[in-house]
Amino acid sequence: MSKPKTTAPTFTPAASPATLTAACPFLSAEEIMQALTQVLTGGSTEQDPVQTGVGKAYSCDYGTGLTGSLFVATDSSTPARFLSRSERDCADVVPMPGIGEGAMHCETKDAGTEIAVAKHSHGQLRTATLFVRSEGRADSYTTLAKLLADRL
Repeated sequence: MSKPKTTAPTFTPAASPATLTAACPFLSAEEIMQALTQVLTGGSTEQDPVQTGVGKAYSCDYGTGLTGSLFVATDSSTPARFLSRSERDCADVVPMPGIGEGAMHCETKDAGTEIAVAKHSHGQLRTATLFVRSEGRADSYTTLAKLLADRL
């Protein structure tokens, strides 16, 4: 009987880099699958950064954008203002106290579930907004928010 083959994980999470240069290092497709307890295909792909009203946002698509998208940025406002902006397209906002300096999740009108996290790190307010298009449970959203807050 031969031993099953094992491969080393291909993902090393970001350890709060001094400078933001990409979104994909903050969360792997495998971590999303594990949290949502669903099989998703397509991996992750870093997209070109986008200019927002408060700076540059780095973007990562999961499952060629069909599974979800993560946006990581710095913000010149406050955690409360970031969350207020994040809630604009939401129904049934659920605050997640104790995660970062502010976190919430909600159902959006057209992008699935939104998970937003804000935290000061390296002298700046950093934000992460994850949109997932598959159904999950509140505890799975909490798991994903904690991972992002820990890595911002």
